[in-house]
Amino acid sequence: MNAKEKLHSGFITLLTENPQGLETLSVSVLASMAKIHRVTFYHHFENMEDFIRWFLHKDLIIKNEEGPLLIETAFDRIFSFIERYHTVLALLINSSYGPMIEQFIEKEAFAYQLSNFKRIDKANILSDAEVRFYAMFYAAGILKIIVEFISKPMIESHDKTTFIHLGVQIVQNYIERLVHKKQTLLNTDSIDSVHSVSVNQ
Repeated sequence: MNAKEKLHSGFITLLTENPQGLETLSVSVLASMAKIHRVTFYHHFENMEDFIRWFLHKDLIIKNEEGPLLIETAFDRIFSFIERYHTVLALLINSSYGPMIEQFIEKEAFAYQLSNFKRIDKANILSDAEVRFYAMFYAAGILKIIVEFISKPMIESHDKTTFIHLGVQIVQNYIERLVHKKQTLLNTDSIDSVHSVSVNQ
């Protein structure tokens, strides 16, 4: 087991076995738990926030070599990750690290949303400005449901399915509606323009 794996394992053990451990979490405490020297920690990470961001990325892979995963698969991986580390994530989201984690989630959700708009809006019906605006809007919605899932006192067996469905509704269905609505407006404007030209002639 290399140093990063030891830190990962030590971090999980520290917070799972002793929820109060978050109050005294520090590089020294984590390094001691992982049985490595604190200098080794700084060889891999700048600080605890950098380590926690790595922890979030380690098992949460929503991209393949070909690009972002399909929406259902991405949400399945997100909520499976939360199920696996629910105790740790619930502690973190309600701690001083909470804002950093929310910012991390929203940034990742925004980047993922941009890719979803490109995938769904193949004809480029929406402008770049519209795509960025709506991606930001829906990233906030994704953040809300992820934080809500993390904050549940206990995750029931049906919860993941419910939240995956909700996530897909927010992302895919609404984007498709936006594209359809914009296409309808463009078609209407085009018909009106043709009608106007005909009348003027």
